[in-house]
Amino acid sequence: MGLAFNQNSWWGVWIIEFLFIYFSSIIGFILLNHLYGFLPAILGSISWITILGFIIGGGNLAEEYGILFQFIILYLFFQSEYGKNNFKTGYLLIGVVSAFLFLLNPRFIGISSAILIYLAAITINYKNEVTSLKKIKYLISGFIALMIPLCIIFFIQGNFFDFIDQFIYYNTFRSSTDLFTKFLAFKHLLSAISAFNLVFIMLVSCIFAIIYIAQTKENNIYKKILIILLINLPIELFLISNIGTYKHYYMSLLPIISIFIGFFVYSIISYFSSFRNSKYNELLTILGKILAIVLIFGLCITPYVFILTFTQFSDCFKIITTNESTNNATYNGYGITYSKANTNDIYSLEIPSLQSRKYYFIKHKNIHQAIHFISENTTKEDYVLIFGAESVINFITQRKSPSRYVYQYPLYMQGYDDTRKDQEFLSDLAKNPPKLIIITNNPLTPFEKFSTIIENYTLVANDEDWKIYQKITQ
Repeated sequence: MGLAFNQNSWWGVWIIEFLFIYFSSIIGFILLNHLYGFLPAILGSISWITILGFIIGGGNLAEEYGILFQFIILYLFFQSEYGKNNFKTGYLLIGVVSAFLFLLNPRFIGISSAILIYLAAITINYKNEVTSLKKIKYLISGFIALMIPLCIIFFIQGNFFDFIDQFIYYNTFRSSTDLFTKFLAFKHLLSAISAFNLVFIMLVSCIFAIIYIAQTKENNIYKKILIILLINLPIELFLISNIGTYKHYYMSLLPIISIFIGFFVYSIISYFSSFRNSKYNELLTILGKILAIVLIFGLCITPYVFILTFTQFSDCFKIITTNESTNNATYNGYGITYSKANTNDIYSLEIPSLQSRKYYFIKHKNIHQAIHFISENTTKEDYVLIFGAESVINFITQRKSPSRYVYQYPLYMQGYDDTRKDQEFLSDLAKNPPKLIIITNNPLTPFEKFSTIIENYTLVANDEDWKIYQKITQ
């Protein structure tokens, strides 16, 4: 959709990203405002958006778009449970939005699973609870209502079994990590959120939530939301630890974090506001709000983050304003591209997330030289095989890959790879012989397995770890 706006520009993608984050913040704020009031809603919203800024990286990630659907599901749950009478439409929509989340990434199904577990628990606890069964039925019906037409379309197009193979079967193998890897992922998760001291706030919020649930006899909407979050939190942690340790995976926690922070602020304000018979009631209320703000911005957003941010943008300004006769500096939205004249060196300076916690340069010399070589030695009708995981080269040069295995990861996935897929890959290269084969020496795709594909090729470029082979013309 973004490229349909303008294929030669990132603006279309940026606009879509902005709209998703904007509506996520609006829906999240409305939900928090309904639950806990204006101040908790403001602080909860500011907190999750601030955290997002430090884990979003270059953006355009599935997790980034999933936040909106997560907030929509929570808002629909709130409306359905708060109204009590008209839950049919709400739960049908929850099912439809859950299907969108599932199709975006199966790992995002945590929030919907938490709601189903909650409804199932009520049904089991209260054996004659018919309403909860109806809610489960409507939720599942909404999910199926989107999935069935989609599967029919895939089947008509002849790629339904590819959908099952790649979306479910492949992802199952990809997320099958050993216990030690899961432990490292969880440790990495704690490290990421402890950078904002959120562990303390989350722990206190969970304790407050458990106390509130235990003390509140009435099964009101506030209690239900907290129960859903307490069920969802371990589910999300499990799903994140299954897939890996990239920080952007933690975006699925942001709606949970925002509501817990809102509840945390609300609890503090409520405590100071409870002295209704005191002549200092108004003063205590004000002090409670001040304390809430100090806790959020003192514990969540540490002074280190402010120093880091100031340093980053200060260095950005220095580079942007550099005006040497031999250099050329341009600003490209997400980062700064700084190129030296008359050389093939190109440097990309990312406005960094917490992945580095410092301002750094990443050298893309090999990618830049590969793009330059392809542009000079091939036409748009030629096929170019990038062996590894750098499809960005195919995209920028507008050269097609000879095989659907643009990334060769599936051919190396233990338990998933098989002879049939290897033969398909080799058959594709025979049908669509690439003019160039670029070996990136990706450690996850060792070239030795398919070394025979360069038998009719000659080495024309060898820079550091990358090698470029060109087809020998007869």
